[in-house]
Amino acid sequence: MNTFKGHILLQRIFDIGAEIDLAKAASLLSANGLAEQFKLRRSSRNIIIDEAPLSISLGDWEHEHLGKVLSIQTLGKLWVFGAFSLTFKISIDEETPIDQIKALANYLENEDEISIIAVEKAQQVIADMSAAIKQPGIWNQFEDYIIYMRDPKGAQTPQELLESDHFFQLLLTETEVQLSNQMKDAIRANFFQYSKDDYVVIDWNAAYICATAADAQDMADVAEFALCQVLEMRYYDEMLDKKLGNLYKSIQGSKPSIFSNSYSHHAHDAALIYIEISEVIEKIENTLKVIGDFYYAKIFRAASERFRVKDWQASVDQKLKNLADVSSLFQAETNEKRNQLMEAIIIILIAIEVVPLLWDKFSPYFLK
Repeated sequence: MNTFKGHILLQRIFDIGAEIDLAKAASLLSANGLAEQFKLRRSSRNIIIDEAPLSISLGDWEHEHLGKVLSIQTLGKLWVFGAFSLTFKISIDEETPIDQIKALANYLENEDEISIIAVEKAQQVIADMSAAIKQPGIWNQFEDYIIYMRDPKGAQTPQELLESDHFFQLLLTETEVQLSNQMKDAIRANFFQYSKDDYVVIDWNAAYICATAADAQDMADVAEFALCQVLEMRYYDEMLDKKLGNLYKSIQGSKPSIFSNSYSHHAHDAALIYIEISEVIEKIENTLKVIGDFYYAKIFRAASERFRVKDWQASVDQKLKNLADVSSLFQAETNEKRNQLMEAIIIILIAIEVVPLLWDKFSPYFLK
């Protein structure tokens, strides 16, 4: 691998709110015609997109790096569950030495200026779309990813690519480090090929796609789905940590008794949190469904595995289970306290009825 020609997609995924009303967002953007409903270019019954994101164009700009002016197209997607995915699409129109591409990749990943621009774009979207965003605001974490879309003309064969040290360095944004066979084998395990003229490699830090422009963009979009999912899982994992922590503190600070309803409040709070977050998690999980063993489905599964979506999902599910357990526990305690209170009331009522009768019957003996 000596040169590269095509496009570099630099992606930043943000959480900008609890939920986005896509219909309202589309209405807000309809005046300038910059928004459209997203869809894959190659229609397939094997991939089901529920509440497809809204694609928006955020303009073109130029950026100078090492004496070269980069032409950058800025694209975004708004997702119903509150995510905003931002893509800087950089055109590499001529065959460029791979050392220059590696240096550019390292710059794009580590340069603060790029991150600042990305945050500014996200903030601008929030300002423009605030009426369509529930609880607008940028989470302080984000996901970043690089996708190399290679023009198939003059591209290396898969065999040549997978034997090139430059290729593995490019995916891991390394410029000088000689990577071990163990690291290379992990990347090779996620190589997929549909025809002899196209292929894709998915890794945790970057992906490399060699295909026609339309097919390459579809593959990039499928990987982007998985990236949005992992960001949202991370977001709700942190949210659950905070909510569970606050709930445990409030439990420790309370002094329940049969005359206190603090247990009932804790059970109610836990149930509300559980319902609220479970609903959002279900939306995230159902945004993209893959059926069968279709090529894009393979890419999606590989991306999900490399991004550790299932690990984050398992963590969120466990914390949701903890919430459900807390709610059930305190509901049981609440019922027990109510039973104790009812028993006390019954005893008092019986005493009110019985004591006068006993007094009438036995008082003559005491008054003698």
